[in-house]
Amino acid sequence: TEMPKSGERKSMSDANAATDAEMARPLSSDPSIDEKELVGKNVRNLQGEELGDVEDVATQSADLKKYVVVGHGGVLGIGEKEIAVPFDRAKLSPDGKVVYVDLSVTQLEQAPSFDSGDRQWLQDKSWLERNTEFLNSGDESEKTTPTQSAN
Repeated sequence: TEMPKSGERKSMSDANAATDAEMARPLSSDPSIDEKELVGKNVRNLQGEELGDVEDVATQSADLKKYVVVGHGGVLGIGEKEIAVPFDRAKLSPDGKVVYVDLSVTQLEQAPSFDSGDRQWLQDKSWLERNTEFLNSGDESEKTTPTQSAN
């Protein structure tokens, strides 16, 4: 899939993206999803903006946690960085063509990343903790945490 040039994003209409994303199946709860078939799928955020492509599916050996490896940036794969999104934070569109992640373009660009093909992070506990902390931080103004209570 050809990536947009820097600063240029391809996007679906907001209504189509929202409907498609709402109907998407969580990767972590659907054993019928073939992990190998995810590679090459387009990755979009919930607003329909194109973020990159699925480069790989990686499994951490210690706890068997699975990650979708999303490639972004670069030109024709050169200079591309990859980020790891846990399966429980990714969904597959009803037609099976798009993987949705709840990340903004800015979050994707700021996420802990690694060079294309590098899988050392799977063994690096501090990197995995930093990645989880980053993904869990998000935009607090849009999140309600279990510790918040209504008065």
